Amino acid sequence: MKDLGSIDRATKDVDSAALVFAIMHEIDADHVDRAQLHNAMELATAAHMSQKRIGRAAYQ
Repeated sequence: MKDLGSIDRATKDVDSAALVFAIMHEIDADHVDRAQLHNAMELATAAHMSQKRIGRAAYQ
């Protein structure tokens, strides 16, 4: 699997659909069970659905 740290650094301000696209694009399909990854992303989406991102101004 590729280093997903680059995805983390590049996707701080993107929406969830773009993040899913980036992850699916970067995975090594020969070593990742896509169905299991899809299920994990659905679970993460459901678990974090009510969360809202705080604007950058709150951190300054």
